[in-house]
Amino acid sequence: PLMIAEIGKRLPRPAMVVIGEPTEMKVVNAHKGSFGYRTTVTGLEAHSSATNKGINAVQQAAEIIHFINRLHDDQARQPKPGSDFDPPHSTLSVGVIEGGTAINILARHCCFHWDIRLHPGDSREAIEAKIEDFVKRNLLPRMHAVDPSTGVATESLFRVPALVPEPGSPAEELCRHLTGANRTSVVAFGTEGGQFQEAGIPTVICGPGRILEAHKPNEYIALDQVELGIEFQRKLIQWACEN
Repeated sequence: PLMIAEIGKRLPRPAMVVIGEPTEMKVVNAHKGSFGYRTTVTGLEAHSSATNKGINAVQQAAEIIHFINRLHDDQARQPKPGSDFDPPHSTLSVGVIEGGTAINILARHCCFHWDIRLHPGDSREAIEAKIEDFVKRNLLPRMHAVDPSTGVATESLFRVPALVPEPGSPAEELCRHLTGANRTSVVAFGTEGGQFQEAGIPTVICGPGRILEAHKPNEYIALDQVELGIEFQRKLIQWACEN
């Protein structure tokens, strides 16, 4: 957001933004919002033979993660009617977890990173509140009964706003013209598109490659997709020269 704000101050304001994330060269005008978190659990170390003398941060974290999984499953059981997103609901996922020092020690610390991919119409605050309430009701009382210095803290790591459809925007019209697309699409992954849109710049996503081939070992872009991307760039340059 800070860099985007500087664009208008230091450079000519762009008429539109085309983000080249992998969409198979489909014109995408919407994606879910993405919100990342880090939850840190502080326990009380003790020998694993004396579980009544300490608080195992790893096991407390596991309970929170299990609750996050339950919230995800609740979302999956209630898909949004008519949604174009795949999957057609909000998702919650835990991507990183670390903690503990030895197999025979109740862990003092455990930290995990998780995210929400928010479907339009859902409330991020409501999901956050459910997790906070679960911790307050089910974990903190028994943790504090052993030692008041134990606890659970969650901090926000990032906020990626959703890209909202703007039918007929200059970016959408141009990309549909250049690609010959009859319709627009949506994607579940996030981009900086929502940030450009919040700054008042018409934005779409259109780029070569498939998201299922990205963000994994040996990620690649198929040659046929590269060729489509080159052709798009050629047409874009020609359009810019003529207009």
